Amino acid sequence: LEPPVGLDTFLAQSDRPYNWLIPGLLEYGDRVIITGGEGRGKSELLRQFGVQVAAGLVPFTEELNEPHRVLLLDLENSEAQTRRRLEVLRRLIPAEADVEQYFHIACWPAGIDLTRDSEADEVSRVIYEERPELLLMGPMYKMGPDMQKEEVSRAITMRIDRWRSILGFAL
Repeated sequence: LEPPVGLDTFLAQSDRPYNWLIPGLLEYGDRVIITGGEGRGKSELLRQFGVQVAAGLVPFTEELNEPHRVLLLDLENSEAQTRRRLEVLRRLIPAEADVEQYFHIACWPAGIDLTRDSEADEVSRVIYEERPELLLMGPMYKMGPDMQKEEVSRAITMRIDRWRSILGFAL
């Protein structure tokens, strides 16, 4: 850990330029959590966002961007459910977009328990092998035994943040 410094010393340090994954919207290393009621479209928004990023489109504007590696870890929906939703999205992006290379999916509808080392190690292995630039993962309530408990949610968040800080992906 770096020791504390005075305000003027802190402000005198130069920052690196922005390291955009999605220009003006999301930097490498950023973390965004989307909340809302059940059935309100959170998963659909993330799938759309991910497919566009993998296709080289800026979400919301569809401006051209370079394609980025996206990993979707769906902890709630079955493969059939996820496939149905992604088929619709695939038809909406240019056919020449190489989403096969840039968008990878794993469906684990039973969820995972990131408080258990064995399950966290398996997820870690997948993330390290895939090397996503953008990781879409959720829902959070399927990541541990009782996310209502602060010590459980903190332990899971710390584990995910460690992966994010080491690999530099946006989450």
